[in-house]
Amino acid sequence: MTRIALLSPVFLLACQTTDNLNPYEGEEFGRIAGFVVDVDGNALNDVEVSAQDQVVLTDSEGRFTLDGVLPEADILLTLRKSGYAKGYTTATLVSWETANANGTLLEIDGMATFDATAGADLEIADVELSFGANSIVDENGSAYSGTVTVSVAHLDPSTPEMLAGPGDLQALAFGEGGTSKDALVNNQLISYGMVDVTLTDDNGDELNLGEGESADVEMPITNGELANVYRTAAGETRQTWSFDPERRRWIEEGEGAVSEDEEGNLRFAFAATHFSWWNADQGTIPTCASGRVIDFLGFPVRGAEVTAISNGSRTSATTDEDGYFVVSVLAGATVSFDGSTHVAARNWYSPTYSIYTDCPSGAHFCEVDQNGMDGQCFPVPDLEIDVCRITGAVTAENLSSVIEEGKQVDADHASALFYEPKGDIEYCSNPWDFLGNDECQTVDTNNIGAFMPASASPGIPSDLRSVGSRMDIKANGRSAARLERNTSDARGYYHTEIHELGSDGVESDRPEFEGGDRLSIETPGDASDYMGPWNEEDFATMPGAVTWRTPTAAVVSGNANVRLTYDGSSNREGGILAFANTADDSSAVMCRFNDDGSIQIPGSNLSDLGTGYGGLGIYFLNDGLAKGPDGLPVRLQLFSGATTSLNVQ
Repeated sequence: MTRIALLSPVFLLACQTTDNLNPYEGEEFGRIAGFVVDVDGNALNDVEVSAQDQVVLTDSEGRFTLDGVLPEADILLTLRKSGYAKGYTTATLVSWETANANGTLLEIDGMATFDATAGADLEIADVELSFGANSIVDENGSAYSGTVTVSVAHLDPSTPEMLAGPGDLQALAFGEGGTSKDALVNNQLISYGMVDVTLTDDNGDELNLGEGESADVEMPITNGELANVYRTAAGETRQTWSFDPERRRWIEEGEGAVSEDEEGNLRFAFAATHFSWWNADQGTIPTCASGRVIDFLGFPVRGAEVTAISNGSRTSATTDEDGYFVVSVLAGATVSFDGSTHVAARNWYSPTYSIYTDCPSGAHFCEVDQNGMDGQCFPVPDLEIDVCRITGAVTAENLSSVIEEGKQVDADHASALFYEPKGDIEYCSNPWDFLGNDECQTVDTNNIGAFMPASASPGIPSDLRSVGSRMDIKANGRSAARLERNTSDARGYYHTEIHELGSDGVESDRPEFEGGDRLSIETPGDASDYMGPWNEEDFATMPGAVTWRTPTAAVVSGNANVRLTYDGSSNREGGILAFANTADDSSAVMCRFNDDGSIQIPGSNLSDLGTGYGGLGIYFLNDGLAKGPDGLPVRLQLFSGATTSLNVQ
């Protein structure tokens, strides 16, 4: 029998296996991650970010991650930092992904104190406040008689401060002719100005106005660059709104009066019945816009944050599991859309896209419903984010191997690994593009990464993730391969366990792949790595089979070329790959040839190999991408090939 060394394009490790587990059936959860900045875009550290009874602090770069978040729509995130107005943002979590949510905080303009029993008239940074005597209560609703500290932050919506407004400008307004909060209808706000007033005692605990009490507030407002149809003027009344964290919406409260000071600047006076964020606005019936967020590869991005901004108004939404979003917007306005996602501890953004949401010709206000002008939302082209979200690689090999003169046997194999996405788009490049057509290269198998692009992720990455104890691959509905998880060094590397020690010696149980097989995959999932069960039908197709035309060992003598022929050629676009090495040498020769039924490896390349026995393999390759766990893309390396022994003399 001829000595052989089987060669695979995937370099494997010795592995240990674990017992099988049932598919994960526990509670789903994911992450919410993002950044908190000030209105100038500077990172804010030590911001308390809280949601679902969890609290974390932002790091020195303003970054935060909330782990173990239960899937839910409109999850409220509350942002607190001393010296800044309280902030709010929302996110929707579908399942196991990392949903993106970012926050902006507005620095307070000033502070003052007064005696709760006496009341006071205060002016803080151009905001005037009037408190009645004995009108303050503590957080339990009991009368408070100590010193009150008042912090004020005024927001000008015509500036970047607009991003610091709580939530967005979706609102609930009184129904037609009504004043009851029990009959509220959806509205979209156009803001003239906002103010946050926070009352605290000597211990920093929050205070508020007692039931039935009110405080007079007067603040600056502005029209900014609003269209004439939306502008306000002295002598008019405008609606007042307060932000309700429980409903994640602005709630209509009443009216205030617009006036003009001696310098021609607009002012707005109203009575506040409690203190949170307050807003002077015009409410309009909103319309909607819809679209999709995709990544560099065209895969939908679930859990992405989409922000829609028009002059004086802002709304946001989170994409669903297919990357789609629907967001409330003003009609008759130019609206700018941005998409963002959080990968590799960084935020990644799409280019800004703007559309004009049309109104009927000559209309004073847009008369549209929530489904747009013609019953459909205004379409937004795909928001593409240049980010690489590849989270793993699956390799399946349909091989026939020469074991002796004239005889070939199946030598199929499969492996997979999963890791944290890297983000930079260089990791999305095709790792096999380093080989040109009719080109051979000699590589060091101990340092294969030096010859391939970063996307190849050579070897076993240090940040492996688990999708459970095993993976099952089916081919055309039949069971083809079970990949057990390696547990050495806590790594989540999966491969087919081929040889077992049985009662009659070593037993072989190789996978069964055939050219043209449609592959399906199933994993139990692993909650500790935020990887839910993965069950994908027809996620890939094995390339056509290839066999040696004359099964024989290849002998290399001197500097001679090696030419071999094979069956199964079809002039495939990707050509055919060839690999050659010897058992006692770390060098390998890798080539790509036209798929015409023959290969010829130059002797000048083979002379780089050490002498002795080794292996020579040829492979068709499908090297595309598939939808992996939780919608993230995984790289495919599907080989159909043939190997034979190689004797370098």
